[in-house]
Amino acid sequence: LEVAGFDWLNPVQHRECAGNIALYNNRILHFSAGLFQKNTGEDLFPVYENGQYLLRTAGNHQSKGADLALSILDMMHTEKGLHAEGTLTFYSYRSKVTAVYGDASYLPLAGFSDVHTAFVKGQPLGVIVGSAWKKDAAGNRVIGPDGFPLADDQPAVIGDPNPDFVMKMSNRLRWQRFSLGVNLEWKKGGERWNGTQAALDYYGRSQSTADKRGVSGYIFPGVLEDGSPNNIKADFYNTGQPLENNRWVRYGTGGVAADYIQQADWLRINAIQINYKQPFRRIIQQVTLSAYVHNIMLWTAYDGVDPAQLLYDQDNSAGLDFFNLPATKTYGFNVSIQF
Repeated sequence: LEVAGFDWLNPVQHRECAGNIALYNNRILHFSAGLFQKNTGEDLFPVYENGQYLLRTAGNHQSKGADLALSILDMMHTEKGLHAEGTLTFYSYRSKVTAVYGDASYLPLAGFSDVHTAFVKGQPLGVIVGSAWKKDAAGNRVIGPDGFPLADDQPAVIGDPNPDFVMKMSNRLRWQRFSLGVNLEWKKGGERWNGTQAALDYYGRSQSTADKRGVSGYIFPGVLEDGSPNNIKADFYNTGQPLENNRWVRYGTGGVAADYIQQADWLRINAIQINYKQPFRRIIQQVTLSAYVHNIMLWTAYDGVDPAQLLYDQDNSAGLDFFNLPATKTYGFNVSIQF
């Protein structure tokens, strides 16, 4: 079935241009800087049609960016044999969809029918498309006759999961036969849809609904459909009205998706590793003992689980969270024997 899925499809076209410059001192410093531009034509993506996923030629897209790397080979060298070295890398890119083939204005890539990542002309690859608030020409939210904001009938681009940049730092200390390595990572920028929060709000199981369900007489900022300022008071949860009229249930399980877009920056300690090397002079030349921990700590502006986790491990689903599993923390111990 996978092989048959490529029948009558044109090959994907790639064109790439890159340049790099490097400066180094063999004993102290290495520095490199590079620029690149990649153009992909007639790219293939799976499309859901008639109850199954089929490969289709989606369109063209490009990405361009820069990467920098700085390595200091001997930051510290003491008389007692303590050495320190480190590497700092910086990576940033921008992508853009330049053409969408077919009759559709955009192509959903992964997610749900009402919120998904998408292939949209003029937008970065994989932007988040979903429901948004209805607004007037001046950008004011439009309020309905019951005092609640109205959701727009048409989906819109509501978020971009692509980061502004990613910076990584690797440091290592060496003393006699011991070494200690630490890897850090900082991702700046990128957004994420917190569908877990939306579902918990819908079912009244979140702290937000617990805190706000008693709010009454609230006037949402915005304008009425006739253009006049809103002055209608609304109760978030009026027990005298049907359940579907309350603040969170009225918009469906996923709510208005634009309300659940959050920043997904992070700073994490990816790994710590300790090594001990014992040399020999016979059949075995060296034995290395290593203990490590991966995914140690994470600091993030995002309210959900690790923002690096993918939705159901689907490709192209970066930026979507609907009860995603937390990232695992891994502990290990290795023994390496060199003959």
